[in-house]
Amino acid sequence: MPDDDLDERFAEVISGVEESTPLTLPLTRNTRILTIRAELDRSDPLIWREFEIRSDLTLDILHEVLQVAFAWNGTHLHRFTYDSSLFGDDLVSFVGEYEESETDDDSTFPERRVALHTVLGTPDDELHYVYDYGDHWAVTLTLVSTRAPRRVDPPIRMIDGRRAAPPDDSGGRADGASLARLLDDPEAFDPDTLNAAFDSLMFQLLTAGVDGRLVDMVDRLYGTELGHRLVMRLADLLVRRRPPSDAERLEALAPYIWFLDHTAGDGIKLTSAGFLPPTLVKQAADVIPSMRVWVRGVNREADAHPVHEFRQSLQSLGLIRKYRGHLVRTKLGTRCHSDPTVLWGVIRRAISAYPHDGYPAHEMLLALLHAATTIGAPIDRAELADTLSAVGWRESEGASVRDYLVATPWTMPIAVLTELGEVRTLAATKRVLSPVARELAREALLLGTR
Repeated sequence: MPDDDLDERFAEVISGVEESTPLTLPLTRNTRILTIRAELDRSDPLIWREFEIRSDLTLDILHEVLQVAFAWNGTHLHRFTYDSSLFGDDLVSFVGEYEESETDDDSTFPERRVALHTVLGTPDDELHYVYDYGDHWAVTLTLVSTRAPRRVDPPIRMIDGRRAAPPDDSGGRADGASLARLLDDPEAFDPDTLNAAFDSLMFQLLTAGVDGRLVDMVDRLYGTELGHRLVMRLADLLVRRRPPSDAERLEALAPYIWFLDHTAGDGIKLTSAGFLPPTLVKQAADVIPSMRVWVRGVNREADAHPVHEFRQSLQSLGLIRKYRGHLVRTKLGTRCHSDPTVLWGVIRRAISAYPHDGYPAHEMLLALLHAATTIGAPIDRAELADTLSAVGWRESEGASVRDYLVATPWTMPIAVLTELGEVRTLAATKRVLSPVARELAREALLLGTR
């Protein structure tokens, strides 16, 4: 857990802002407060907890709640299972970060992308949780009731429970005699202590919509200068700023609209080498922000790298495609052309769709955080590389992560953000993002693919 100093510094930043977001996801019409009873299977006498939790929170947060509720330390694998059929023969599993890359079947999904209301909606609905596949601590979660939220409701609140839970690595025994030997006080249960934990920095960040992998970095870097900087960036991320106006967004999307304009109908006839014709390269260069500081020629797309990279990014987004020697608009591109808000959402979802796990996912998460919270200066790639190294990532030969390899202007998501709105370039690899681009990075982090 982060230390008290981090909590205090985080609170100072938030309280010092006149208008800040509540440290939770905004309430919507469909948000409910769920009362859930969690019973430890095979416990005798029964060990149970009852708590309230917001329905829009995700299963990875529920996992953290259960770890606190049963005093486990999160050092083992876990998963949720859910019976999606009426006849009990269609189990769906939801797994954590460390198992995401190992699942390729149609019945296993990342828990961080599943909101509680999708699996617990009607009283008596059940969800099953297993932690530590060796000791096999199995918990049955039953939805007791639902109600409309009040503004004063915390995102998570422990209501009641009985008896202390068996500790990690204790062999899977949950009977009274075994627990009497394992625990100082088998009857111990204090909801106030648990609620204090749910009010900690970690849960404030999780319930505000911050990706759990960033929160884990805070946890691992507590007490360090890099940890302090990371917390301050996350605090800044949660401060509500004036969002870009429709006019500002439309202006920032001008390069996209230009390509969608020119690829309507028969589209753009490409050269025999598959490039844009020189006349259109010059026109595209006039609307692509990074080309305004391009010092080389713009006659050929092969020589105007920002034009080529931007054109390829539109193809990656599914907005345009090559067809019989032409560059034409897709059906999605046509929808985006007629409604810029759809286009904004497509770009946001694309840059938030970072890999499931591993180094690329953590690099992209940190890059987005730096993009969203760096004002008037290039992204500090040295700090980004130091943070990745500090949490344990290494290059293939075992060396610490080098700054020139991270968050380059030519890699996703920075490449997309660079072309949104006015951009200043201090050098080829030092670009200052626009306010519109920073807001898009912020949305991508807090909203993800919701």
